[in-house]
Amino acid sequence: MVKNIQYFVKFSLGILVVIAWQSCTEKIDIKLEHTSVRCLIYGEITTDTTAHKVRITRSADYFSNKPAEPVSGATLNVTGGTSTFHLTESLTEPGNYYTNSDVYGISGKTYTLNVSNVDLLGDGNMKSYTASSELKPVSKTDSIDAEYNSRWNMWEIKAWTKDPKETEDYYMFKVYINGVLNADSLTNLVIAEDKLFNGNYTNGITVYMVEGNDTIKADDIITLDICGINQDYFKFITEAQTMVNPQNPMFSGPPANTRTNLNNEAIGYFTAYSIASSSCRIKPSRK
Repeated sequence: MVKNIQYFVKFSLGILVVIAWQSCTEKIDIKLEHTSVRCLIYGEITTDTTAHKVRITRSADYFSNKPAEPVSGATLNVTGGTSTFHLTESLTEPGNYYTNSDVYGISGKTYTLNVSNVDLLGDGNMKSYTASSELKPVSKTDSIDAEYNSRWNMWEIKAWTKDPKETEDYYMFKVYINGVLNADSLTNLVIAEDKLFNGNYTNGITVYMVEGNDTIKADDIITLDICGINQDYFKFITEAQTMVNPQNPMFSGPPANTRTNLNNEAIGYFTAYSIASSSCRIKPSRK
């Protein structure tokens, strides 16, 4: 995200250089300043019983040509009510911290991520960060189905579920094909709010699309996770996706910085959400 902000700034400066070059013959050098190193944290806790992950890295300059550097040696825990879950750094994935595999969140509770002992600059100056997120409930999914649309060359994943009328709800959808997540990038997450169907039964509405007629085959198991997310996380995803998508018009100004719920100048997000899962098997005649 930081890289994209820097890209827009440096792209604009590049345009100014071109204009100056076309206007005169005098050489003009513009120095692009390095940005300060920031701590980037992204993690979650859900109602699934699993090892939940938090990743910590250092931000990098856009032109550094290096991946974000992982932050090792930090101390992490997640608290919610009277529960405290400790996270341990992976021995094979530096910067990735995991809870025990028997951990799960409970809807209605607020969970807080606590990160300490972060030597961000490698100078012995330790920093700490916190973030909190309310875990919203989600309605049970009655069933799902997958149908191939030859006109769009897409598989449509349809869901049958009831949206609560009393609340304003926000959703995130994830699809697994034979247990493998179809898209794991933040920019590819599918999200929705219930303004158009508040309080109604979805009755087979398309909530996700998988491209390619050979992506899904007969006897494949399709699993749909309908995740009940909170409004702030919904806005975070929306802003992050707006940040990386092409702007219209082309030379419009850069979008505002993506929000974060972390303190102490860290960027990223820690979220809590509930999951309702349902699966179906693809029949040979479905395509």
